[in-house]
Amino acid sequence: MKSMKWIWLVVLFIGFGAGAQPVSDQQLAQHYFDNEEFDKAYEYYERLYEMDRSKHYFNRLLICTKQTLEDKDVEKLLKKQINFFPNDQEYEIQLAKHYEFTQKQSKADKIYESLIDKMRANSREVINLYNAFKAQGKNEYALQTLQRGRKLLKQTYPLNFQFAEYYGSQGDTENMMQEYLDLLDYHASYKTSLQRILMNQIDFTAEDSKEYDILKTALLERTQSSPGNMVYAEMLTWLFVQRQNFAAAFVHVKAMDKRTKSDGRMVYDLGMTCIENKDYTTARKAFKYVVDLGDKSPIYVRGYNALLNVRFLEVTQQR
Repeated sequence: MKSMKWIWLVVLFIGFGAGAQPVSDQQLAQHYFDNEEFDKAYEYYERLYEMDRSKHYFNRLLICTKQTLEDKDVEKLLKKQINFFPNDQEYEIQLAKHYEFTQKQSKADKIYESLIDKMRANSREVINLYNAFKAQGKNEYALQTLQRGRKLLKQTYPLNFQFAEYYGSQGDTENMMQEYLDLLDYHASYKTSLQRILMNQIDFTAEDSKEYDILKTALLERTQSSPGNMVYAEMLTWLFVQRQNFAAAFVHVKAMDKRTKSDGRMVYDLGMTCIENKDYTTARKAFKYVVDLGDKSPIYVRGYNALLNVRFLEVTQQR
């Protein structure tokens, strides 16, 4: 077998030509790995790993070890990597999965439970362990990590984004939306970030969007139960605007404008959005609302001019 390897190398060098660079261990390792010659790839990845214990070389060496050596060698390699990187829980989870594969479930469970039990009240530590479980497909333990993390962190960092991501990955849209909205209770400043996320989660062009219906129901419930919390009303208006349901948005914005004594500013802004989207009927209602507040309103003149403009647009563009 050794003579065959050297013959192959000579051929490879000739193919590169006289000015070619020598073939590296990385190239040889990649070549053998791609061709599923794991016993040959092992030799090179072992050498590369001893020089560079990066995740890439480790994972390649681990695959070669699983394919060519015994279970005890896999366990030994995993423990070696854990010793080098004691704070990277993903390697411990990989060891636990190896125990599962080799019918040592009690050992695997002990590792999983230990990782969760020894977590500290540190948001980065909790999120790293959650991501490590998720990367290895251990969804049940990923959820347990978040649940214990929330107890440890209390209100300092409620992990709403991570819970929402988890529920979303499990197809639990209702709990996902509730977690997103709970984030607004934690801090209303998350509204813009949440809107960006939801624009990727919801197909606003689909008439039968389950996500849209669930979010609308949740927002309606929260605006009714917490009428003084304007952020939910603002989110509901935003939701209607995304769906281009400007008539419904007008109803909510008008109510918000009255509650916050905004002198028609919020309604005026919605009217301008309606013009941009060519909903002149709702725009006219919005600007008429502003004008009807009276000439003492600070935006009366703007509202009056906008009302004249939208009436002109109705006549000229809706023939």
